Amino acid sequence: MTGEMRKRRRWRWTKERRERLLAYLEETGNLTAASEAVGTSYKALHRLRRREPDFDRRCEAAARSAHERLSESEDAFEADGDEFQAIRRTSNGRYQLTAVPKGQWTRRTEREFFAYLRETGNISAAARAVGSDPSSVFERYRKWPGFARRWDEVLDETSVTLEFRLACQDGAVAGRAGEDRAADSAATAGRAGFDPDLALRFLKWRQEKKAGRGRRGRAPAPPSIEQVTERIIRQVKAVKRHRQRGGEPPLSGGGEGDPA
Repeated sequence: MTGEMRKRRRWRWTKERRERLLAYLEETGNLTAASEAVGTSYKALHRLRRREPDFDRRCEAAARSAHERLSESEDAFEADGDEFQAIRRTSNGRYQLTAVPKGQWTRRTEREFFAYLRETGNISAAARAVGSDPSSVFERYRKWPGFARRWDEVLDETSVTLEFRLACQDGAVAGRAGEDRAADSAATAGRAGFDPDLALRFLKWRQEKKAGRGRRGRAPAPPSIEQVTERIIRQVKAVKRHRQRGGEPPLSGGGEGDPA
């Protein structure tokens, strides 16, 4: 008897291994990953299920439970899940957690994308910054409601930031900025790498997007100091909320290109 044969004979479907597999299966819905988690293969699990109808029914119930939970998710990643696991729909229509293939988005990739987007308002540049194609980012926007909602929140934050930077250009808020440390810091950061023309183009695009119109028309005029003051307060609150959710701090630098 060879060493490999002895190794195979030593492995057994113990009660503890079965329970671990069922627990992992209920968490992920992934039969292959559940098999590997207990040290065996999908084929070995398939043979066991064929031999033991009761265990087969328990596996089916666990996989169905995972599917029902994951199918209700609005995001590609579970809130408290592994950094490198993502929700996928299999060929049989069921949802499961799978390891993220190399080169595809992880939770960290998503955070980095939104950090770039918040700073620049440039969707295409933010996509390229994380090594992705802009078309795949828009597909993600259409597929995952949670991603789309965060996208819109970030662009709203960017609108406030760019409006404030425009107001800072002619020194209109120089006196008031010194009275508020958060505003003063934002004004200083806004002077580096900032392109007023691109900012106006972004604000025009965002304004038309919200109104459901196309790209035609004149660019909007810079906001008044009263509008800026009101919006910067909202921005500070938004940043605090984002940090409380564990988000990454914004990256520095200005935007480039068409925001759309």
